[in-house]
Amino acid sequence: MNQIEIRFDSCSIRCYQSMVSGEEYQFCAIAAQNYWSNGKPGIYGSGLINNANDPFKATRVGMLGEVAFGRLIGKEPNFAYLPMGDSGDFTLAGRKIDVKTATKKRNDMLIYRVSEVGDVIELKSHIYVAQYLEWERREEQKALITTVGWISRERAMTCVLQKSRINSHQNLVIAYSGLKEIGGMIQYAGSAVAPEIQQIENW
Repeated sequence: MNQIEIRFDSCSIRCYQSMVSGEEYQFCAIAAQNYWSNGKPGIYGSGLINNANDPFKATRVGMLGEVAFGRLIGKEPNFAYLPMGDSGDFTLAGRKIDVKTATKKRNDMLIYRVSEVGDVIELKSHIYVAQYLEWERREEQKALITTVGWISRERAMTCVLQKSRINSHQNLVIAYSGLKEIGGMIQYAGSAVAPEIQQIENW
């Protein structure tokens, strides 16, 4: 885990970078080929960034991101299939955390909010974490993930809703400048403070 100050369009943020390699990378690469989300209906469900040369990229990058974030907070990711949908990748202090890992450096995080047919998507997690893939070397089985920050569900729902540039669905667009730094959450996860006396605002 490496702490680094990164400059984005409108701000500088103290980020954390984690390398996923070896057996962890190999597990994500293999598991991504059989993951349940590959069969979800619609273009968004199966992954907008997939292509003929890399048909499981969206799922693999998401899994790599979860492994990297799990390392930051000392928890193992859970890739199990949930028939009624996922309500978070991790749980910390009773709060569901959804990790969003973009495939390249951005200045904002996108949260899927309105489907292609106009259905409003419920935000089931309490916290949304923004990450992106710094680089990936598939032949060497390694990738570097940057964790930028997080936002609560309540604050995310006040952000602007924007139509996708490549499809008809709509996303909430959360500028990185509006995120809380991840350091407090990492410190909390590694502390002995009881969850009931630690407030989310102090993370």
